[in-house]
Order: sequence, then structure tokens, then C-alpha cells
Amino acid sequence: MLRIIGSNLWYFSQMTQFGSPGAPTPSVGTKFESDGGARSFPGNSIVSNLAQQSTQHELLCRMQDDAKRESFGESLTFLPPSSFHMTLFDLVCDQIRQPEHWSSKIGLDAPLSEVDAQLARWLEPLSFPQRLSMKVDCAGRLEIGLHVLLEPIDNEVERELRNFREAISRTTGIRHPDHETYPFHITLAYMLRYLTVTQQRDLQRFVSRWDATLAESFGVLDLEPAQLVFFDDMLAFPSERGGGRLA
Repeated sequence: MLRIIGSNLWYFSQMTQFGSPGAPTPSVGTKFESDGGARSFPGNSIVSNLAQQSTQHELLCRMQDDAKRESFGESLTFLPPSSFHMTLFDLVCDQIRQPEHWSSKIGLDAPLSEVDAQLARWLEPLSFPQRLSMKVDCAGRLEIGLHVLLEPIDNEVERELRNFREAISRTTGIRHPDHETYPFHITLAYMLRYLTVTQQRDLQRFVSRWDATLAESFGVLDLEPAQLVFFDDMLAFPSERGGGRLA
């Protein structure tokens, strides 16, 4: 496992016990096909999108393009820039029907359409954050992919996020094991295959280079208003089931 302590980026790479270089990661066969095509992976969550005209969105697009040119780029599948968002609260995924990742108020065998409708009814009266200001963080996240980690710009925003997440948990009966430690992030790519030693080395250099760029240029990110979304795969997060990919 490769990790740069204090890095703004977190990535999970190969170790012998996780998989040999070139072997598929757990993302293959669940969220993605081996060629990077999106598989059906429906669920719902609460997210805040990045404004596509923002400086930060442009910066992350450059970062993605840079990663595609690297040796490790062939082992990743890159998400469309229109999907860039920060998740405020993971709700449920249709293919992960385990008590610790599900609502205590809804049966594990409930059809997703009924879950969608019930969550929408429960959440409709709640006040969602309208503007969250975030900055680049310096903590780590264990995830098979390439991410930029975020943290609230000040204590006021941190309290708003914490209180909102607690209200969502109480209302929906959903409290994931990482509820207290959930790291806010923007996902740029998922890893399809474990990296070779050369790819890992190139990834380390990439992370070091982009850490410096993000520290200098990312600034304060003002996210768009939070919204409940119903996704069918990892490529788009529309506010209605079957809403399609964002243009």
C-alpha cells in the first residue's frame, strides 16, 4: 500500500495480499467492467456538486488529463467531469444490503423504488445546506481510486456538516460504520487493476506534483446546494431515478 503522509490525495495501490500487479480490483465486476465501462450500481445519496465554471473544476479536469497521460492511467477508469461532487451522506446501494449499510427502519428486502420513495418522504422536511465552503485537506482515505480530500473551511462549516449528518442519520435510520470518520472527497477515477512497481513509482511522483499544485491553487471551494440524488451507476448523480447523465 502506498501512502504519502499528509498528502492531499489518497490512493490505494497493490500489495501481495490484495492482488498481483495487473489483477482486477474489487471495483471490477461491481461498479465497472474490466474495460472501464460502468456497470449498473444503483443507490441514493446526498451530494453537493462542483460548479462546472469554477476554478476548482477546471483544476481537477487538468489533473485528470495529466493522470491519463501517466503510465498508471491505463489502470484507471476516469469519471466524467460533469459528475464531480462531494458526498455529504451515503444512503444505500441496492447491491449492498447489509444491516450496517442499510436503514434500520426499512427491510433489507425492500425494492429500491420503495426505498427511494421512503427516503424522499423522510428527507423532504429537512433543511439541506445551501452553501458549503471547503478547502483541500491533508488526511488519508482508503479507497480504490484517485481522490482529492476536502475539509470544512472553518468550525462553523464543520458544525453545519456534522449536525446535518446527524439529522440525516436520525431521520433515515442509516448509520454506516465510518459515520464519525467519513472523509469528504471528490473522486476523479477508480482503479481497475492493481499497479506495477513502475506505475506505483509514477503515481508517487504524480501525487507529489499535484499536492503542490493543489496547495497553491485550489483555494476555497464553494459547493452548490446539497441535494438528494438517485444514481444508476458511478457516472452521474441526478435528482430523479433514471434522470440520465449530467450534460
